[in-house]
Amino acid sequence: MGKKKAPTIYNVAQVANVSPGTVSRYINNVGTPRKDTKERLDSAIKQLRFVPNSAAQALKSGRSNIICLFYPKTEDPFYSRLVVYLSAGAKEAGYTLLSCQMDGSDNELQLMPFMKEGIMDGLILINLNLTSKHRDLFYSTSIPLVIGALCVSPYGGTDLDNYDYVGVDGRNALYLSTSHMISQGHQNIAFAAGNQKMIVFRECYEGYYSAMLKYNLSPSPSNIFFDCDSKDSGYEVGEIIANMDPTVRPTAICTTSDVVAIGIISAFRKHGLSVPEDVAVIGMGNIYYDEDIVPSLSSVSMSAQELSKYIIDLEIKRIADIDTPAKKIILLPELRIRDSSQTVKEPAHV
Repeated sequence: MGKKKAPTIYNVAQVANVSPGTVSRYINNVGTPRKDTKERLDSAIKQLRFVPNSAAQALKSGRSNIICLFYPKTEDPFYSRLVVYLSAGAKEAGYTLLSCQMDGSDNELQLMPFMKEGIMDGLILINLNLTSKHRDLFYSTSIPLVIGALCVSPYGGTDLDNYDYVGVDGRNALYLSTSHMISQGHQNIAFAAGNQKMIVFRECYEGYYSAMLKYNLSPSPSNIFFDCDSKDSGYEVGEIIANMDPTVRPTAICTTSDVVAIGIISAFRKHGLSVPEDVAVIGMGNIYYDEDIVPSLSSVSMSAQELSKYIIDLEIKRIADIDTPAKKIILLPELRIRDSSQTVKEPAHV
């Protein structure tokens, strides 16, 4: 016995007593049918269990109403929150967001050539480690593309670029957090960030380093920690600092992630160190439960909601006109001071 054929728009049209064109316009949200026509269409679709062929619709219209998102594989809630905002923004604009986590090995370079028109209408890349290979590939693609990052980056926004760039100034973020620690009387300040090969973390280090130099402070190499991008790696850094001789132990640490900061505080707690009395801690990202941590976590807000709004707005405009001039928008971070960095020291005049 042969497999039963799926119902078509012609079957729906026959049952609803309308033309196939009316069915096509209805399922593609073109125009508004009369109330009685809509009721007949809904009844026929339900009765026949009709499911529109989205692939055929995409081929016919030239649009899939799908935007793809690549973002880093991480446990940092900042990115999951960013995905939520991007998904909501895409939905409001009539698109579905398909997200895919990348592991940092540039495998998005292998995936991008397969993403031909019709499979997706646009592409968003978040905080990937952009290289000249990426840029060469961007030049050769016809996919409407927007880059989002927690850094300024040398890429994006030139007359030669065919993509938009929205960043949050990570260098400024660490300049703010380090300057805050100095204002609280700290001089021996540590720094913890992710992989040094990533532009975002190199820019964050530049912000930390420039703040230290501005106030004639010399960062100690033993206080610089890279490859620290999770709660577990933060805990390991916290243990290293806790086991240092108290005479050389840093009295403050600036991190590039709230999750890392939470791991560090956990290690300090295990070793009997008080935050901020023994070591002050500040994170980055301003995740939603920072105020509920004990002590409440100081952080630098990286504007997840604002970042997502600009990304989606630019993506929709680029989908509408692939040849629109490239834009580069850089947002400024904001310091959120809470208990973890408010020390009992007499504040210095900075």
